[in-house]
Amino acid sequence: MKRCSRIWETSGNTFVVKGINYVPLLSTILLTIHVGLLLVGIREIVTEVASILLLVLLTILLSVRFNFCILHKLLILYMTIMTICVCIQRFNGFGVTLTSFRVLVFALGVVLSGLAIYKINEDGCYK
Repeated sequence: MKRCSRIWETSGNTFVVKGINYVPLLSTILLTIHVGLLLVGIREIVTEVASILLLVLLTILLSVRFNFCILHKLLILYMTIMTICVCIQRFNGFGVTLTSFRVLVFALGVVLSGLAIYKINEDGCYK
């Protein structure tokens, strides 16, 4: 995973650091717009979904910046997949495959959680 991190590390992590600096601001602006629209009776989902995805991006950027281990990166990937699935489900994007997909991601979550708990008990950290 270290090789992937180097792609973003141009001139001392500037992309990652700028992302960490600006993602919370963008997310706050989007959520403020979302709440403002709700106050005037307009319910839309674009700003809500965008702010959720920005939080996922922030988590990914932090994992790259602080060089998280592979298990942490897999857990973040799982969180990302689940967040995207929740957003898709809001639009009924899974249709009849919803139950099958839920079983698949549940099993993946159980495996990742079990692996993380095992690694914590084994050596006290995720490395």
